[in-house]
Amino acid sequence: GVLILGTLTNGLVILNVSSFWQEVTQGLVLLAAVGIDQIRQRRERR
Repeated sequence: GVLILGTLTNGLVILNVSSFWQEVTQGLVLLAAVGIDQIRQRRERR
């Protein structure tokens, strides 16, 4: 997970994306990861 966020951050810096949008993007990636994990856990319980 850390590798993905680090790579994403580096890519956004290289593309000269503002720090606001970098944080928004990182937050969305984290929310997606948590959501996917929750879905997986629910399926495993069944």
